[in-house]
Amino acid sequence: MRASVAPLLILYVAAVAFAATGLFISSRNETASAALATIEGLGEKLALRIDAALTRRSDLASGPAMTRWLDDARAHATEPLGRNIRYAVLQQRPDSAPTILAQGGGPPLSADWLRASLQSLSGKRAGMIAMPDGSPALASAWPAGDSGLTVWISHDHALALAPWRAHVNSFAMLLIGATALVVGFALFAKWQARRGDVAEDTCERFYDRVESALESGRCGLWDWDIEAGEIHLSRSMYDMLGLPPRSSPLKFSEVESHIHPEDLSLASVARSEPIIEGRPIDHEFRVRTAAEEWIWLRALARTIKDSADGSLRVTGIAIDVTARRKMMSEIERADRRLRDAVDQISEAFVLWDSDNRLVLCNAKFRELNGVSLESASQGAAYKDVMANANPPLVSLEQEVATVDGRGSRRIETALADGRWLQISERRTEDGGFVSVGTEITAVKRQQDQLIDSERRLTMMISDLKRSRQALEAQAQQFAELAERYLEQKSEAESANRAKLKFLANMSHELRTPLNAIIGFSELMMSGVFGQLNQRHREYCKHIGDSGLFLLRFVEDVLEMSSIEAGRRTLNRKPTSVDETIQEALMRAQGDAALKKISLTSERLSGALFEVDALAVQQALSHLLTNAIKFTPEGGHVSLRARKTEREVLLFVEDTGIGMPREALANLGRPFEQIESQFSKAYRGSGLGLAIARSLVEMHGGTLRIRSAVNHGTIVRVCLPIAA
Repeated sequence: MRASVAPLLILYVAAVAFAATGLFISSRNETASAALATIEGLGEKLALRIDAALTRRSDLASGPAMTRWLDDARAHATEPLGRNIRYAVLQQRPDSAPTILAQGGGPPLSADWLRASLQSLSGKRAGMIAMPDGSPALASAWPAGDSGLTVWISHDHALALAPWRAHVNSFAMLLIGATALVVGFALFAKWQARRGDVAEDTCERFYDRVESALESGRCGLWDWDIEAGEIHLSRSMYDMLGLPPRSSPLKFSEVESHIHPEDLSLASVARSEPIIEGRPIDHEFRVRTAAEEWIWLRALARTIKDSADGSLRVTGIAIDVTARRKMMSEIERADRRLRDAVDQISEAFVLWDSDNRLVLCNAKFRELNGVSLESASQGAAYKDVMANANPPLVSLEQEVATVDGRGSRRIETALADGRWLQISERRTEDGGFVSVGTEITAVKRQQDQLIDSERRLTMMISDLKRSRQALEAQAQQFAELAERYLEQKSEAESANRAKLKFLANMSHELRTPLNAIIGFSELMMSGVFGQLNQRHREYCKHIGDSGLFLLRFVEDVLEMSSIEAGRRTLNRKPTSVDETIQEALMRAQGDAALKKISLTSERLSGALFEVDALAVQQALSHLLTNAIKFTPEGGHVSLRARKTEREVLLFVEDTGIGMPREALANLGRPFEQIESQFSKAYRGSGLGLAIARSLVEMHGGTLRIRSAVNHGTIVRVCLPIAA
C-alpha cells in the first residue's frame, strides 16, 4: 500500500493537470470567440454610424474629417475592446487598390496590404489575420451602407486574450497551491511511513539478533497466560522443540503433552507457592521434541500482573541443559571410577582440602594407619583423623622442596609391625595437599644388602684397577708392534718399488744382447757365414729359440711392471668383437700349427663394445698361448663369444692337461705357476695370466677359470659393452 502512494500521487497530479489543460483550452477558445464576435459587432456598429453620419454631414467624405470623427468615436467607445482597435475607411475600386480615406490606432497601413486583408476576410465579416509585423490580430470589415465605403477594424489578439490569461493565472496559482498542499501531505505521509518502516526494520533486526543470541545459547522465551491457558513461545523456543514456528499461542494441553510424566506438571506449577506469592521460579524438567527425543530444560521465570486486565502471566526464559545434565552425569561416573581406582591402588592415598578436611582416601590408607571407615569419612578434620591413627615408631623427614611455587616433602616412617612407609606430600593449587604412602620395607632390606654389595664391589674395583694396569701395559706393547708393522710395511713397499724398477731396467738391458743373439743365430742358420753341418744347425736353432723365449719373458716383465706402476692407460673406442677375436687368433695361429692343434672360433656378427682393442687382443693372446702351451699335440682350442644386454662374454676353452681345483685360487698372480708331474715340462714366465687378468680388470671386467685335471680348462672373460 505504501509503495502505491507515489504512483497514485503522480496519477492525481497528471489528472488534475490534464483537466486544467482542457479547461484552459476551452476557456481560451470561448474568450477568442467572444472577442471575435465583439469585433464583428463593433465593425457593424461603426459602419452603421458612418453611414448615418454621412447623411447628416457632407464634410465627412474628406479624409481628415473622417479621421477626427473616428478618433473621437474610438475615444468614447463604451467597450474596452473598442478603445484599442485599429481602423481604416476604404474607398473600393474594382480595377485597382482601394483608396484609404482614414486610418488610425497604429502605424499606417498600405493600401495593398489592406486589399490583401480584405481578400483574406472574403466571405466572412470577422476573422484572424496576420499584421505586417507578423503578430496575430482579430479583424472585421463592413460596408457603410450605400456610400461605397468599407469600414475595416482590427484588434491585437494578445490584448483580446488578456482577460483569459488573468483568469488562467489566478486559477493556475490556486491549482498549484492545492497540488503543492496535496504533495506536501503525501510527502509527509511518506516520511512518516518511512520512519515507521525504519522503526519496524530496526525492531525486526533487534528481534532477529535476540533470537540469534537465544539460538546460540540454546535458550528460548515463553509467556504463559495462566487464566487463558495459552502459552506464547519465541522462534528459538520452537527451534529447541523441533516444532514449526507459528503466530498463534499454544494451548495449555498442547504444552502439557510434551512434558515428561515423571516431572512436575504445568497444573502443579500454576498452583505452586512461587506463582501465588510472585517469587522467581527455577525449575528443571524434561520435554519431548518433535524428533521424539527427551531434552532437559531449565525454566527461569517470574509472575507478573497484566496492567490491562489484571490477569496473571508467567514470563521467563527456558535454557537447554541437556548437555550440562549429561556432563554432570559423566562427572559423577568419573568421580565414582576415580574413587574405585584410588581405592584399588596399592599405595596409601589421601587428599585434604585447604581447610585440612578429608576429601578422599583409600582402604590402604585406613589399613596402614589403623583408621576406621567412620573416622575417615569425607569432611573429617585432619586432627581428628590422625588422633585415631596408629602413631609411627620412627619418622624421618628426608627432603623438603618447592615445586612450581608449592611446597612438598618426603617422610620415611617405621610402623609398629616392622614395615616402612615412604610418604610423599605435595600442596595442591587450591591450598590443600595430597599424600601418597608407599611401602618400602623391601627397599629397606635391599639397602642393607646393597651396603654389603658395596663392600664387595669396592674389593672388585681394586682387582679391576690392577687388571686395568696390566691391560694398559699390553696396549703399549700392541702400539709398539703396530708401529713396527707400519715401518716394515713401508720398507716392503719400497723394496717392491725397487724390484719393479730393477726388473724394468734389467729387461731393457737384456733386450739389446738378446736381439743380437737372436739375429746372429738366424744369420748362421741362413748360411751367410757358410754352410753348417746338422749338429751346428741344431745348436743355432736352440740358441735362437732360447733367445726368443728370453725376449718374450723380458717383454712380459716390462708389461707387468708398466701395469703395476700405473703407467699403462687405455684408449677406449667402439671396437668390433669379431675383428678383436680374428686378430687374437692370427697371433696364436703359428703356435697352434707347430703342435697340430685345431684352433676354432664362434663370433658375434656386427657386435661392438667400447674397449682398448690392443689391450683386449693382448689379453686374449696370452690366454690362447697358455691354452696352446698346455694342450697336447692334436688337441683342440676354441674362442667363443656371447653377448648379453650390458656385457660381452669371451670363452677360451682347451682340451689340455687341466689344473686341480685347489690350485685355481693362486692363478693370476705374477710369476705364479702350477708345478705338477704334468706341468714341469712346460716353460713359461708365469706372467701371461696375470697380465690378462690385469688388462681385463682395467676395463671394469672379470676373469674366471674353471678347470679339472685331464679335462681341460675354460677361461671366461666378461667385459662391459659401454665404458
